[in-house]
Amino acid sequence: MPDFSIYRHATGDYKAIKSGARMEALFFGPFWAAYIRLWWLVAVWFGAAAVSLYISGEEFNILDVGILILGLVAIFKGEDWETARFEKGGYVHVGDVASAHNSGHAVSVFLTRNEDTACPVPDAQPGTRTVPRQPLPPAPEPAPPQPTSGLVERAKAFRELREAGVEEAEAKRLAGLE
Repeated sequence: MPDFSIYRHATGDYKAIKSGARMEALFFGPFWAAYIRLWWLVAVWFGAAAVSLYISGEEFNILDVGILILGLVAIFKGEDWETARFEKGGYVHVGDVASAHNSGHAVSVFLTRNEDTACPVPDAQPGTRTVPRQPLPPAPEPAPPQPTSGLVERAKAFRELREAGVEEAEAKRLAGLE
């Protein structure tokens, strides 16, 4: 299972980035770049492909080698590019998780392990200061029971009158249910 780096935004949002090589970058190229929102890389990839097709048509040329090299570079630089995008977007690195199934699982494991410890202030520089987590506010008091306006008592009186053999209409009138 891969390792993940955990990032936290000032809004309290957590994201995880997989550590290591990005093999999907070689196989899926610009689609992988679009998935992780590296739009400049998508533009470079499709631009190079368009120029390559325009110049050579169906023949293999040096730009095709460049596109392949771009895929190889993306394998090893993908993590750095993704990390830079997160940090530019206001995320701060808050920790690492070893051996998680996916990014959602990594965030869950991180939050479970760190729920009782201090958490870095999101807008501070990494490693500058920490603040303890604030306790949750107390639960609100339950609402007092609503008065029944004697409905229960009237229903009991109606049942007793019916058991005593009083007709239904008369029992309703006497019990105050009409």
